[in-house]
Amino acid sequence: MLLDSFEKSATYQGQNKVNQTFSCKPEEVFPAYHADTANIVEVETFEREVQELAESGMIRMIMQRGVIQKIALIPAMAEECRTWIGREDRKAQLRRSEAVLMRYRDKSELLHRICEVQLERLQNFKSQDITNKDELLEDALRCITAIEQNPSELMEREFSISLFGDSKYFEKTLKNSVCTQLLKFSPYGEEICHSIEPKQRNAAILSCYQIEQNPSYIYMKGDGEICFVDGTIMQLSANYPVAISSSVIPQIQKIIVKSGTVMTIENLTTYHRMKADGRFLVYLSGYHNTAKTRFLTRLAEGNTIADWQHFGDIDPDGLAILRNLIQKTGLPFQPVYMSTAELLENRNCWKPLTVHDKKKAEQFVKDGIYPEIMQFCLEHDCKLEQEIVSM
Repeated sequence: MLLDSFEKSATYQGQNKVNQTFSCKPEEVFPAYHADTANIVEVETFEREVQELAESGMIRMIMQRGVIQKIALIPAMAEECRTWIGREDRKAQLRRSEAVLMRYRDKSELLHRICEVQLERLQNFKSQDITNKDELLEDALRCITAIEQNPSELMEREFSISLFGDSKYFEKTLKNSVCTQLLKFSPYGEEICHSIEPKQRNAAILSCYQIEQNPSYIYMKGDGEICFVDGTIMQLSANYPVAISSSVIPQIQKIIVKSGTVMTIENLTTYHRMKADGRFLVYLSGYHNTAKTRFLTRLAEGNTIADWQHFGDIDPDGLAILRNLIQKTGLPFQPVYMSTAELLENRNCWKPLTVHDKKKAEQFVKDGIYPEIMQFCLEHDCKLEQEIVSM
């Protein structure tokens, strides 16, 4: 405790302008020390141990009326304290973390942003905070590097085996640390944090890089067929919705759609309610992952689609999802059932905008992105979640 206080100080950093002392009260170490109900044997044992430390010359014990009032570190004995408890000098810890960060800083733009923040912490004599143990830092950065470079869908445990030879090491030891950095610094992080429940964010950000807890599925309904490279043909019907594992997408030779309209749908409830009615429907599940991007682009390659539609929530995040869909697929999706007419028709289902909603809507208006609907939402303080609307 005293070493922690000392190593965070200006004295340790060589920047002190006044003499500093580093002390604690006995109850910070032994909470019951001054309590009337304290066990007398435990009190005597505690006092004897403090006395032994004082006799070693590492601390001073300040007594008053036979009771310990304060325990103070003798800074000149800090190195002896470290040796005695088997602790490394903080400056050496910081230097080791710096060396690891420097090795990964220039591997990608994402890693550069992550490492720069940590290097600034080290310059201010603060430990890196990517991981709770310094010895895990390099493993975490290895994970981020591998996640960015991942070329195809992998299950989390497969990913863990490929890096560490242990199927559970990533999940148990590094997943939270790695996902925290991805959510904070990756291009997908901000939208996920604003649109997905906290418990689901780790899975969502990893899915953006094709790393799944379990195989992901693509839900669709509409007339057509999927032809696989082995000659298998799967017939698709508007009357019978199907789902295929994203892992089979590389085995698809071509997708034939017997419709000139493709509609992606943000919400699962809406997808189940919606009838195909001559359209080919694909459930998007909010921000789509790489597998869905690949599926939609494959769908576009073999068909003449005159109308690309998207149906989602009428709020800033719903339109951000649409923008993300257009940017990732390069396809000319247009919003449907997402106008002021639908808002007015369902005003009894309105919800007020959050602070995040207002900030994003104002930016959309400023940038000329769906300005009419965003201005309406701002003026009426409203948004509409389509899954609660009767179809």
